[in-house]
Amino acid sequence: MRTDSLIILNTIERPCMYLICRIMPNKKIIYVNKYLRRRYPKLRKSLGWASLKSYGFVFENNKFILKNQSKVKYIDGKQRHWQGKTEFTYNDIMNNGRFNNE
Repeated sequence: MRTDSLIILNTIERPCMYLICRIMPNKKIIYVNKYLRRRYPKLRKSLGWASLKSYGFVFENNKFILKNQSKVKYIDGKQRHWQGKTEFTYNDIMNNGRFNNE
């Protein structure tokens, strides 16, 4: 899994694993989380986005691990920091009970 194919859309939303989207090979963007994918079936890249790699994540041992400093900034120039878990798997995102039970 490439960290640059997983993104957070929108420069306003808090960056966390529950809001991760995936850029598909055909350039279509979908939320990875099943609940959000159903709720927001059509998303556009024009909303602004940053990759997990830009937030400082690396993929190793089948996990996304926050190892580097974030390079992502809000529109006002302030640095955007990651919120929530700093180590998670792709399945953690896909099968999160918080969203799937709603």
